[in-house]
Amino acid sequence: MRSLLLIPLGIVVFSCALLTGCGFTAGNHPKSIAHAVSRTEERYGIELKVKRKALFPGGAGCDVYCTCKDLPGKEIRVYGMDERPSHMLVCSDYIYQKYGDDFLRLVSDTIHEIYPDHTVNMYERGYNHFPSKNYDKNTSFEDYISDNLMVIYDTAPCPMTKDEILSCYRRIKSALGEKGIKADLSVYSLKDKGYAGSVKRYDHIATIYDYSTMDGIACYVGESNGHPVYTVGEDQNAN
Repeated sequence: MRSLLLIPLGIVVFSCALLTGCGFTAGNHPKSIAHAVSRTEERYGIELKVKRKALFPGGAGCDVYCTCKDLPGKEIRVYGMDERPSHMLVCSDYIYQKYGDDFLRLVSDTIHEIYPDHTVNMYERGYNHFPSKNYDKNTSFEDYISDNLMVIYDTAPCPMTKDEILSCYRRIKSALGEKGIKADLSVYSLKDKGYAGSVKRYDHIATIYDYSTMDGIACYVGESNGHPVYTVGEDQNAN
């Protein structure tokens, strides 16, 4: 279950994005950290232990990384914008840390069932994996995947015709949709396998993905208003 969004999304995103701290004094005050961590524990029904503080909190009352026995090997970020507990907006990437790997695995497995040799990467448009919803301890994996539109990049290590890549796009889009996955999907086709090394591979959901360094793009299909748009790569002739 999801609780209702209690404050405007724009305020959440703007506040949580202000991590450079321009015009703010040094942050991470002990009382503020204790307050933000306590609120996060209460919200998600977990116990956290502060492991380290952010090097540049930018005046935030709290910007720390915690461990949680329920998620071994993970670091959970807890961020509180205001030094005053009564005014503090607290953000955490706990739900991402809990479900992110499973989400990426679901997307990768779904695509690889159709195209085993394709490279799959994905990133979210949010800030630092802070959610756009007021998640709580009742938030399920299904809630997480249905709430978050992910940008997914699929790369084929071979050239495709226009019809082939459009068919590829539609098959992947349909397969993801059957799993309840909302995707801003792009499908790339390389001129040949020799360019496969230029494709970045992430083992996690990134916060940004730059395809500008990828060489040998024959053609690709992206989305515009939910519809596929075919584009020819450099020095290629349209089909």
